[in-house]
Amino acid sequence: MVRPRQFTDRELLDAARDVFLEHGPGVSTTLIAEAAGVSQATLFKRFGTKKALMVRALLPNQEGPHFQVLLAPPDHRPIPEQLEEKGLHILAFFNHMQPCIAMLRADGAEMLQKLHADGQTPPPVRGLRAMQHFFDQLIADGRMKPVPTEALALTWLGALRNRSFFRHLLPSLELEGDDATYVRAFTQMLWHGLAPAEVPQ
Repeated sequence: MVRPRQFTDRELLDAARDVFLEHGPGVSTTLIAEAAGVSQATLFKRFGTKKALMVRALLPNQEGPHFQVLLAPPDHRPIPEQLEEKGLHILAFFNHMQPCIAMLRADGAEMLQKLHADGQTPPPVRGLRAMQHFFDQLIADGRMKPVPTEALALTWLGALRNRSFFRHLLPSLELEGDDATYVRAFTQMLWHGLAPAEVPQ
């Protein structure tokens, strides 16, 4: 006897996310279940309520590759190369998240409460601290000028988020270049003021 496939929570949440973004928060759980390949009973057993399912589906996936690149410490490569890599991943992450956050806000979901509900550090704070520690380590290793690293991390993340924000808020606005060009230009400008003169960039 062939046993039915067991879907992970992540697979179900990813399927639900696509349905919510396509049809809005009023979509039926029947359609979500069909897209996920499970029964409605399975959805309610796993996630409790439709609201809980929507919030979990639309909140950031901290185990995804983009977020994991953000959390990575410095390595041996040139710093601009590492910042470009992180920047491209985080810009892709923001592009992925902007419509999700907009829908959660529009639906009135208590997003901030959900972010704190499990007692863990919320994803935005975790990302901020990861970048702050990244810069702290570079300073400690003598690979970057000493600067206030929280302000630097906020500036770096904000510049990436703003491009994504304008793209989704004003899709008719023609931003210069593609994401890779933007990240490279921003990294070069930032690193110009951060690189210690005695250390090769």
